[in-house]
Amino acid sequence: MALFKIRKKCVILVILSIFILVCNIILITTSEHPQLVQLRETLSRISTLNFKLVEKCFPVRALSVPYEFSSLLRKGPALKCDARQFDWVICEKSICFVKDIILIEEKNVSCTFIEAILTDDGIRDGPLKTDVVTYVLVESDVVRIYCKSDAKTWSSILVGFRDVAPPYPDKTNFSSFLNFRNNVLILGFASVSTNTFVNKLPLTYEYLTKILQGDVIRGYNVVEERSGISTLIPFLRRQSARETYPYTSIWNKFKSKGFVTAYLEDSALWDLFDDSLINWYDQPHHYIKQYYLLTKGKIRSWYPFCSGSEPRHQIWMNYIQNFFTVYESRQKFLFSFQGELSYFNYNKLDVIDEDLLNFLKMLEERKILDNTLLIIMSDKGYKFSSISPTIEMKREELSPFLYFRFPKEFMKLYPSYFQNFQDNINKLVTPYDLHVTLEHILQPIRFSKSDFAISLFDHIPQERSCSEAQIDLGSCGCMIRQTDVNLTSHELQIKIFLESTLNNITQPLRDICATLIILSVTNLIQLIPNTGLSKYSMESNLIIAIATTYPGYTLYEASLAYNKNTRTFSVDPNDIIPVSNEFQRKCAENYTTVHKFCYCKNQNFQ
Repeated sequence: MALFKIRKKCVILVILSIFILVCNIILITTSEHPQLVQLRETLSRISTLNFKLVEKCFPVRALSVPYEFSSLLRKGPALKCDARQFDWVICEKSICFVKDIILIEEKNVSCTFIEAILTDDGIRDGPLKTDVVTYVLVESDVVRIYCKSDAKTWSSILVGFRDVAPPYPDKTNFSSFLNFRNNVLILGFASVSTNTFVNKLPLTYEYLTKILQGDVIRGYNVVEERSGISTLIPFLRRQSARETYPYTSIWNKFKSKGFVTAYLEDSALWDLFDDSLINWYDQPHHYIKQYYLLTKGKIRSWYPFCSGSEPRHQIWMNYIQNFFTVYESRQKFLFSFQGELSYFNYNKLDVIDEDLLNFLKMLEERKILDNTLLIIMSDKGYKFSSISPTIEMKREELSPFLYFRFPKEFMKLYPSYFQNFQDNINKLVTPYDLHVTLEHILQPIRFSKSDFAISLFDHIPQERSCSEAQIDLGSCGCMIRQTDVNLTSHELQIKIFLESTLNNITQPLRDICATLIILSVTNLIQLIPNTGLSKYSMESNLIIAIATTYPGYTLYEASLAYNKNTRTFSVDPNDIIPVSNEFQRKCAENYTTVHKFCYCKNQNFQ
């Protein structure tokens, strides 16, 4: 009897709640309340989306770490170098000199310095000086050093910066984009997908996104399957690796505008300027390939990934730091590519995490990033050959990491460009687009647009397809819509899941952000792989849903992953995109992670 009364009360409460909701809707629809307009717009927008999104391409996105991938992730061993191989000489800018501690501890120290000049046929000796303890670089950034004292000998190969005659811009090519006084620094990594970067470099990723507040391009997709350094060709020259006609490299385009240019590798493995597919005619002002060629024979006597007593990645970072110091007052363009720690085994990448974090902090503390566009990128994701790949694993390979962080001055001077960039973060983007974005920086007035490459400062269509972007079918990570699947059984589960997700995100700002109720979940569409990926198995179903929230009647488009084994949903907050009612979130505009999910309790906050 007591149980019957409880059930009766529950039924009455449910009926009463429905009655109140219906009355609320009737009240709104029988008046000129502003939410009437919002509700009508919402209903109209739903029907419009249903029509427009049929042909939409959904690019590769890191919805979650694939199970097969997560099971392969391991913490790499700490990197140790041989402290006994202590360098006697240090090079700062263009000056190399014996350290004071060596001059104190050793008697009668004298050194021979021989510069190493890179030629088409290899390396030749440059200027030479003997019986000295100080040397100024003249023709090369790389020098061989042989030192002796009364008791010991020491030799090594070091890197500095020779003085280069300052380049002057080609006045005939100089555009009217005179306000761009920023540098460009690109840090490249071999075979690092977005998921790999997030999981193997967590300290760096958190600093990049939360402290520096840069943006990850979540729809970045390779254009063709290649290996080695040729994967960089679409970015470097806006051409496929299959094309061989003459081109102008990205370095020369920046040279013509007066930038000092540099390219930096971390290993002789890459041989960028020797690649038959590259055919370089003009190298950047600074390039130290001879350092890695000369140290090839020494690697076996050093600890793994070390150059004597120093990690090789630290040499990479020191070179970048020195480049920005030497040319402090000049505009600079530097592209560096690090692959030794990630190309053959992604589990070694985490040894660089703390050093990379400290390096970025140094750039920020020295205010180098105040006037530098920072781009961090990869050529492709890791290619898994040891296991049978699933759809998720293949998408890892096709989704390299791409990150932008703009100087605040740039955002103020060019708000429309920056807004277009923000709008393109979740759209399909290619290495061709990255190339023309850099071109756009140099000459926005006479910027030569292409049929297939689109600057990130321009509008990229939401419905852009892989064929329109000139992506090979087998490299297309886009998903396409399957409209003939009945997903109504998931509606309630999706509603509960999304409602909980949204409210958990806004919970820290509950004093200003209302608790949201999802009124409806519509337009449920399952995504399936394109024909180029259809041969792979799939761990999770990907589902698109349109949710309407109250208060505010805001529309959200959510991209969900449904794990078929656990029968649970997961979602990355970046994959929940509001498509209406921007003005209702003004109170939280300073909270970047919460802003788009907040309905302000005080709607007078305008």
